[in-house]
Amino acid sequence: MAVVRHPACELELDNLVEIKVDVGTLPEAERKKRHVLKEALVEWTEQVHQLEAKVEKRTDRKNQLTNELYQLVGLYSVFVGVVFTAVLQSSRVECQHIWSPIVLCSVAYFAALVAIVKKSKEIEIDRITIKADDDFRKIRFKNLRELKKEGPRRFDFGNLENQTEGEPKIKKGKKTGSKPSKKSTAPCYLILILTSFTLVLLVSFGHILCINTNSRCSCASAP
Repeated sequence: MAVVRHPACELELDNLVEIKVDVGTLPEAERKKRHVLKEALVEWTEQVHQLEAKVEKRTDRKNQLTNELYQLVGLYSVFVGVVFTAVLQSSRVECQHIWSPIVLCSVAYFAALVAIVKKSKEIEIDRITIKADDDFRKIRFKNLRELKKEGPRRFDFGNLENQTEGEPKIKKGKKTGSKPSKKSTAPCYLILILTSFTLVLLVSFGHILCINTNSRCSCASAP
């Protein structure tokens, strides 16, 4: 069976060995450069691993917050559904009692709204942080590949694409403001749907308790 050789991988391994091996016969400047490259190799490798862990942790937290957000909407829907069913089926609730279901649903709506806004802000912060950390991880990974590819003889720090950790990457010729993604605007649609649903529900209370009740009373009093 023929052995498949990978020249690129062999070259990278040779360059790694050349970086890590301390050659005492080299000139002082070259030895200093090897030492700096060795430190960069260790530091960048650690940064890549740390950023991968941070991105994974932040992603899990963002997913958990998103699940909590939809669970909150589900709880609100169940609560107002119970109130609506009670109003619809109860024969004792009349037009003068309309304030009771309206107040209950309004309090539940504003409580849910505050919680949704708070969790949406946390989700957006996590999304931006994940994007910045992942961009920085990609740059450090690219630096590592360049170091392994070029080796200590041809590698030049001046040719590297650099970026401060946590700083959003900005490409030349493009606007700094990023276009909001569909996921980042999802909470806005959620709030709009929740508000519309609540308004329809409150109007329904008036229709059920006042308009329908008055119609039934008029029919009952008619000869």
